[in-house]
Amino acid sequence: MAKDPERRTQTSKDVRNQLEDLLNELQVDASRKGGPSVRPQVVEERFALTAAHVRGLTSRNPRLVGYPLVYVDNRVESDTLLVLLHGVGGDHRRFEPFLRSSPFRTVAPSLAGFEPVTRYRPVLGMDDHSHLLRALLRDLVTHLRPRNTILVGYSAGADQWLRMIASGDGPGVDVSGLLALGPNVSLETCFVSQLYANLDVGNPDNVVDVLKALAPDRSLSIWPIVHSYIAQTFTKLGSDLEPLKYYAADLVAPFKQPGDPLAEWYRSARARIPCIRFVFSTAEAAAAEALLARHLEHNVLGDEFTEKSFITEPVHHVELTDSALILRHVESMHEEIARRADAAL
Repeated sequence: MAKDPERRTQTSKDVRNQLEDLLNELQVDASRKGGPSVRPQVVEERFALTAAHVRGLTSRNPRLVGYPLVYVDNRVESDTLLVLLHGVGGDHRRFEPFLRSSPFRTVAPSLAGFEPVTRYRPVLGMDDHSHLLRALLRDLVTHLRPRNTILVGYSAGADQWLRMIASGDGPGVDVSGLLALGPNVSLETCFVSQLYANLDVGNPDNVVDVLKALAPDRSLSIWPIVHSYIAQTFTKLGSDLEPLKYYAADLVAPFKQPGDPLAEWYRSARARIPCIRFVFSTAEAAAAEALLARHLEHNVLGDEFTEKSFITEPVHHVELTDSALILRHVESMHEEIARRADAAL
C-alpha cells in the first residue's frame, strides 16, 4: 500500500523472504545476547515455473506453466549454500537426514516429475532438467546471496550436474565446488539405468522382473538397502513409469557412443569450478581406475587433473548418501575453497 510503487511488496514470496530475514536477524541478536538459538526445521518449498522458464524447454508443454519444483530447505544461517541432487528415480527425501545435521545452508530439490506426491509427472530429458535446475539455482543465489555455492550430486544426480555444467549455458551461477558421489563412468556402471530404460511400462510383469534383477548383490547387509531404495521409486511412481524410462534412456545414451563422457565432463567442470571432487564407491572403483589408466596414457582428464579430485570410498554405492560421509567431504572441500580465497587476497 506504499505510495511509491517501487517500495510495495510485489508477491507473497517477497513477504516470506522478508519474514525469514527478520527471523535470522532475531536469531543472531539472541545469540549475541547469550539467549537460546533456534534451529528451524527442514521445510518443503516450491519454485513455480513461469512461461519464460517453459519457453526454454525442448517440450513447451503448457501444463508446466505454474508447475512447482519442490525442494527442502534446512534454513541454517550460513554463507555457504549446498544444493544436493538425488539419483535416478529418487527425490529430495534421500537427503533429509543430511539436511537435519548440516551446518551449512542446504537445499535438496526433486527433479520435475519425481516428487514424492504430485498429480502430474512430466516426461523430461536431462537437458530440460538442467534448464529448470539452472533457473532454481539463480533464484536461490539471488535470494540467499551465499559467498560459496557447492553442488552435490549422487549417482544420476552427479551426472545431471556434470552435464549441466558442460552445456553451453553452464550452471548459470558462480559455483565454488562440485562433489560428485558415484557418477557413472561407463555403460557398465549404468546397470540400473539401463534396466529402467528398457522398461515395458505397459507390462506389469516386466516391471516385476526388473525389480528382481536390480540387486545382484546378495550380501545380507546390502541387499535390503538396495531393494528398499528401488522399491521406494516404484511405489512412488506406480504405473506412471514413462518419466523414469525416458530419463534413464537419456542418462545412458552418452555411454553408448564413442568417446569418454566422464572425462569430457570432468575437463569442463575443472575449467569452470575451482574445487572438484569425484567420490567413487566399490561399485565404480574398477571403472574409475580404468579411466585413470587412460589418463596416464592419453591425458584424457586434462592438464588440470589433480589426484585429490578422484577418491574411492570402501562402501557400497547406496551408502554414498550417508550423512557423515557427505559432511566429511563437504567440510574438506569447504576448507580448500577458503584456502584458495585466502591465497587470492
